[in-house]
Amino acid sequence: MVPDTPSRRGYLSALGAAGIAAVGVRSAGGVDDGAAARGNSSLTDWPMPRYDAAGTGYVPHARGPGETVESVWKHDPEDLSSTFSPPIFADDRLYLVSNSVAALDAFDGETLFTYDGSSQSNPAIVPVDAYTSDTLALAGAEGLIGLNADGGHSVLGRRFGMRRWRQNGESPDSFILGPPTISPPVAVGSTLYWADSRTDILYAVDASSGRTYWERELGRENYGGEPGRPAYLDGIVYVSYYANGAAAFDAETGEMLWETEVTDQLVLPVTATEEAILVPGREGVTALDPENGDERWRFDHGGNQTEGAVAVADVSAGDDSSGKTVYVVGRVYDDDPDTPNSRLYAVDVETGEQQWSAPGDWREKAPVVGDDVVYATEFDTIAAFDAETGELFWRFEVDSPLSTPIVSGGMLFCTSFETVQALGPGGAR
Repeated sequence: MVPDTPSRRGYLSALGAAGIAAVGVRSAGGVDDGAAARGNSSLTDWPMPRYDAAGTGYVPHARGPGETVESVWKHDPEDLSSTFSPPIFADDRLYLVSNSVAALDAFDGETLFTYDGSSQSNPAIVPVDAYTSDTLALAGAEGLIGLNADGGHSVLGRRFGMRRWRQNGESPDSFILGPPTISPPVAVGSTLYWADSRTDILYAVDASSGRTYWERELGRENYGGEPGRPAYLDGIVYVSYYANGAAAFDAETGEMLWETEVTDQLVLPVTATEEAILVPGREGVTALDPENGDERWRFDHGGNQTEGAVAVADVSAGDDSSGKTVYVVGRVYDDDPDTPNSRLYAVDVETGEQQWSAPGDWREKAPVVGDDVVYATEFDTIAAFDAETGELFWRFEVDSPLSTPIVSGGMLFCTSFETVQALGPGGAR
């Protein structure tokens, strides 16, 4: 574990992180309600893509820079290339995937260790009983792999004890061009749920050993599966798959509970909430009944979205509604068909009614929300909006394409091609 020294705590305090509960959530957002604080870090873990197993992209108890922003550090790791996929965060470390798997110190961006051999998915941190340290799980060309999240041991420049298990097959080639392209696993306790986009199979896997608990084939006759990142909520795993299918499975047994089609040309990864299972697609978002998959409402943005996901946050102002809002990017075209444009929409999760929208050249990624602020990525710019009103707080531009950010301890972390960025409150230092 990276030690939480007094100087580090003072550094965070200077960034405006004082007052944040000193917790590091191991399993977040409805995955494990009994998740306990660990370590002395004042940064809140972001343990998997989209923050939690439900895929909400929302951290209610952790904030980003807020209404002002500036660069805290910028680092170009030697072993990082050709990636602008978002990192994950645990135990004061940033983990990211490129031509290698890298762990960086979240306080200064320095590389702590790397693991050769590319992954083709983003990673997830999983607590396991079989080891004293967590497992870093990610998918490669031949299946899931489990790594020692502490990095193993380095002897005479060589690293030992890093790989714990591989679900099947051989190690993937140590080459990747661009961001990861395979669906990432999600962690629930010590179980991983993973939809393999090459075999169209949904797996439940033991994170301690890599043993498969169950597997289920996705898709229909004459359809390729191509499933996206699954979502877990209250003992059920939800998944979408090509072209417009969605299904629910019992998380313990793998039994299919329901299967349905949505009204869209192409479905993207789902987000699970108690109110609805949200299935974004090329032209809008469909809300399905969690019990049976029936359509509850549909929001059409008229766009042409081919990747990304929605965020769902509780920004209740004390009225009688659920307070939850869906944030989705819709890529649209104006009168000039050669000039693409986009809008960020806020939609009520109960009714599907639009609350506000904001224009921008948003990349086809997913927004995230922390402390009632929505963060969305344009090509080389991050923008921050009031989650309730849509008021623009700021835009921060860098010199290359940006990933979706993650939020923790008054900071944003993101990658931009060969660079890792940390942004904090403006005027904090």
